[in-house]
Amino acid sequence: MNVVFTLAVGDKSWGQKALNLCLSVKSANPKAKTALIHTASAIAGLEEYITAYFDCTLQIIDEENPIQQAFKTKTEFYDLITGLVPDAESYLFMDADTIMLSGRS
Repeated sequence: MNVVFTLAVGDKSWGQKALNLCLSVKSANPKAKTALIHTASAIAGLEEYITAYFDCTLQIIDEENPIQQAFKTKTEFYDLITGLVPDAESYLFMDADTIMLSGRS
């Protein structure tokens, strides 16, 4: 199994972007596995959608500085995602604000 995962920390806009990314991945391949590492603040009001569309989630505690928290969490991704989805064969991290265009490098 392959897993596409993303991060949503701090502002709710990051949760919205992560959800949008998840829906884009699922629209291209409905069987694709998706994971979200998030803070409660980032998904406030979106919980129903997060649980409906992401295959697995991991909530981390909100810290005082969400920018520093996002950078720090990215350095911990391997341990976090292998703990969350230990049976995955490969992982692809995408920032929630990533735009992928086919045919472009």
